Amino acid sequence: MSIGNLSDRFDAPGTAIPDGALSHAAVRVPGLDTMLMVAVVLACLVGAPLLEMVGVSYVRPGGSLVEKLHPSTYLIIAALIRLLIGKGDVVAFVVRSWPERKIEFLFLATLCAVAILGVLRHGTGGLAYLIDAFITPVLLAILLGEVSANTRARLFRTALLLLTLNSAVGIIEATTHKSLIGFLQWAGEEFRASAFRGHPLENALATVPVVIVSFSLVASGRGYLPTLILGCLALLAFGGRAAAVFVALAIGALILIDTGRRLANRTLSVNRLVFYLIIVLAGPAAIAVVLATTGLGERIVSHFFLDTSAQVRIESLAIFRYISNSQLWYGVDNDAMANLMQSLTHIGVIENFWIALIVNLGIYSVVILLAGFIPYLLKLMRQGDVYVALAVLTFMLVASTSNSLATKTTTLTLLTVLAIGYRDHMGQRQVLQAGPTEEKEEEDAVTG
Repeated sequence: MSIGNLSDRFDAPGTAIPDGALSHAAVRVPGLDTMLMVAVVLACLVGAPLLEMVGVSYVRPGGSLVEKLHPSTYLIIAALIRLLIGKGDVVAFVVRSWPERKIEFLFLATLCAVAILGVLRHGTGGLAYLIDAFITPVLLAILLGEVSANTRARLFRTALLLLTLNSAVGIIEATTHKSLIGFLQWAGEEFRASAFRGHPLENALATVPVVIVSFSLVASGRGYLPTLILGCLALLAFGGRAAAVFVALAIGALILIDTGRRLANRTLSVNRLVFYLIIVLAGPAAIAVVLATTGLGERIVSHFFLDTSAQVRIESLAIFRYISNSQLWYGVDNDAMANLMQSLTHIGVIENFWIALIVNLGIYSVVILLAGFIPYLLKLMRQGDVYVALAVLTFMLVASTSNSLATKTTTLTLLTVLAIGYRDHMGQRQVLQAGPTEEKEEEDAVTG
C-alpha cells in the first residue's frame, strides 16, 4: 500500500459532518449544548486532587458511590436523560440511531456486561472506575451525534484551549518548582508539575492528542501555534518519557505520510513544506536549548532509560505469580488487592494499564470489554484524517506505559471530544477561509 493510499483511507479533514447526519432523529433538544459544554470544561480542569481538596472522597477509601463519580459524568448522564426525554420514544431513538451508532451501543452493552459481572462478584467497588473511565466517553460520543456540527466544533476548541491552559500551568510549575493550584508536591524523586489534572502522567496522556491535532492545525495554516509549542513543552514539564517519545515518532510519521501523499498528488504547498522543514531541522535544536536553559524535561534527561519508575513497570509483570487462577480469570476484589499490594512493597503500584485491567477485572471481563473498546477506538480513528488516527493510536500507546487509564480519569472523554470535533472544526475553518477558487494552500502547490 502506498503512502498516499494510506492517508486517503481516512476522510478529508476539511469535510464537516452535516448537522443531523449522525442521527436520523430530527428533533433538537434545548439545553443539550450548554450541558455538554460545562461537562467538557469540568473534564478538562477538575482533577482528582482538586475534588479531594474540597472534601469529596473521590479516590480515598470510603464514601458513597455519589462521591466516587466525576462531576462531568453527572452532567453527561443528565444530558443523556434530557435527550431521551426530548426524543420521547427511547426505543424509536435507538432504532433510528442504530445505523450510525451501533459501535457505541455495542461498546455500551459490553461495558454494562462487565459492570454486572463485577458487581455480582466483587460488589460496587470498581463500578465508579468503569463509569468515569469508559461509560462516560461512549455516552458522550452518542450525545455528540445529536448536536450540530457547530456545537461539536465549539466543544473541540474549548477542550483544546483548556488543555493548552493546563499545559501552561504545568510549564510554570515545572520551571518554578511550585504548585500553582495548591496541590501537594507530587511524591517521588523530584518535583513534578501537576497542573489542574493532578498526576503528571495523566497530564502527559491528556496532552498527547492536543499536540498531534494542533500540529495538524498549524500545518494546515489554521493557527494554534501557541497550543503546539505549549503542548510540546508540557510533555517535558510533566516528565512523560513515553509520551514525549511516542509523540515525536508520531509527528515524524505524519510528516512522511503527508509529504508523500501530497507529492504524489502534486499538492504540497510551499508553506507546508517550509513548516515541515522547520520541524525536522530546527525542532531538535530548539528542544535541546529548552532542556539546557530552563530545566524542563530534567527528569526525562536524567532518567531516560531506566529509573525506579521504569523498573516498577517491568516488575509489575511479576504480580501474576501472586494471584490465584480464579483471581486471574475473574479479577481481584478491592480488599484482596489492597492486601496484595501492601505485601508486594517492591511493586507498590501496577504501572501498566493492561496488567492493572486484567488484575482488577479478570481475563473474562477484559475480553468482553475489548470486544467493544477496540471497535470504538477504530471508529474514533476514522473520525478525521490520518492526524486523528495517529492521535488516537499514540494516545493508546502512551496509555499502555502507565496506569493512567487504570484509574478514574476523564482522559478518554477528552480524546472523544477532540477526535469527533476535529473534522467539524476543520470544516468550519475551510468554509470561512475558502473563496470562489481553491484553498490558498493549493494555489501555492509545488508543481515541479
